Amino acid sequence: MSAFIRTIGEVFASTRKDRNAASMPLRVLEAISKNDELSEVLVKLIQILIFGTFGILYLVSPSSNTELSSQVPLVVSIYLVFSVIGLGFAIYRIMPAWAVYASIIVDIVLLTYLIWSFHIQYMQDASFSLKSPSFAFYFILIGVRTLRFQARYVAAAGASAILCWLALVGYVVFSDPSNPMITRDYITYLTSNSVLIGAEVEKMVALGVFTILLVVAVRRAHSFLVTAVSEGTAAESLARFMPSDVASQIRDADHDIKPGEGVRREMTILNVDIRGFTGMVADLEPQDAVAILSQYQHVIVPIVHQHGGVIDKFMGDGIMVTFGASAPMEEHSAAALRCAEDIIRAKSNWKGPAGL
Repeated sequence: MSAFIRTIGEVFASTRKDRNAASMPLRVLEAISKNDELSEVLVKLIQILIFGTFGILYLVSPSSNTELSSQVPLVVSIYLVFSVIGLGFAIYRIMPAWAVYASIIVDIVLLTYLIWSFHIQYMQDASFSLKSPSFAFYFILIGVRTLRFQARYVAAAGASAILCWLALVGYVVFSDPSNPMITRDYITYLTSNSVLIGAEVEKMVALGVFTILLVVAVRRAHSFLVTAVSEGTAAESLARFMPSDVASQIRDADHDIKPGEGVRREMTILNVDIRGFTGMVADLEPQDAVAILSQYQHVIVPIVHQHGGVIDKFMGDGIMVTFGASAPMEEHSAAALRCAEDIIRAKSNWKGPAGL
């Protein structure tokens, strides 16, 4: 019980963190938004696949009575048309929230209409619709919304399903007041078109519990997604200043790196700077001095990475590079010398200051 309460507390804590999304870096928000767009495309593809397969199976299945008029082809066709249109929007432009909500409502309403039509198709009392096996598709339509990592859409699908089923039960109960179909006998419920209110309540409770569980799972998954994207973008930023394998070591470490934690290794240090840089930029505007440094670093950093060096720090025009510090390197001194030689060669192709 305590573990359950602790888990719920963590979910609400992550919810509060997600509400501060505006404080996240723009690059993180863009990465999450891109993932969300791709997820909506995946949702539509899966819906088309599931209900397209359902329609094909219905068409090839033999009918017990060819005189019966089914609404399945009509509903599946409308559903597939809406899904294809939604897929087009998801591929070529960002779907606004209202469009996603509208798509959810259309999905649930069409399924409810299909279930409602069962009593007409089989020429039975309205209560016959409540025994339709297509009720299980509510769970599919709710579950597929978890692919977007947005709990609000899962909740919207679950709430829509419950409201639509409640409306259908209300229609059945009040459609013919002169012929009440309500019973309290489970056997009578199973062997006739009678309505067992408790059974319908159980269905709605099942939909509600299923939705809540998925909302909790999606909230936790979204929190992990935000953390993963943030750490991934941080690793990409680190890779700009050090070899990718070093960034990978930091990202994939089995435990958090602590201050003062280290190992003893033999290494070589290479210092690079621009001779007389201070006097050179004394009369320049700050932005011009920074532009020179940017060009200079743009030349040096790729060469350092090419030879396995790791930039320890930037000190104005000075760059401190280590070889063999972050990971063992047998020929660290030779690598440093080769790096220095390539930097000297690159100097002749650089149109910056001549004091490098």
